[in-house]
Amino acid sequence: QPKSSRIARLVHGGVDALARTKILIVGVGGIGCEVLKVLSKSQVGQIHILDMDHLGKSCSTQLSNLNRQFLFKTQHKGKSKALVARESILNLNPKLNIEAHHKNIKELPIAFFKQFGFIVMALDNIEARYGSINLGTM
Repeated sequence: QPKSSRIARLVHGGVDALARTKILIVGVGGIGCEVLKVLSKSQVGQIHILDMDHLGKSCSTQLSNLNRQFLFKTQHKGKSKALVARESILNLNPKLNIEAHHKNIKELPIAFFKQFGFIVMALDNIEARYGSINLGTM
């Protein structure tokens, strides 16, 4: 279905349509954390998080960015960002239907992405961002 018809169905269907929607957030850095916060307060049916990074492992400055990534604390160093983000957001909203995927976007088949009504690309890595452009043809 074209994206515009999915959005129109969501707008016209209201809360019921939102409750049936599955959303994927790719990347839970500064942008992804904010998107996850907003969606966790909505009545979205199911949220999936996809991120392959570990906190503080891949980049020495990553821990200094925690001020804009409120889901993560220094005690999370070395842990999966996707798994910690899920755990942290469930502390804010325990009723949330959320799954975490600690994987590289390039390792997943297109079929994985087709299950979602919406995909939010919140990647901060340019290479990964450009590598995911093919998802737009779904």
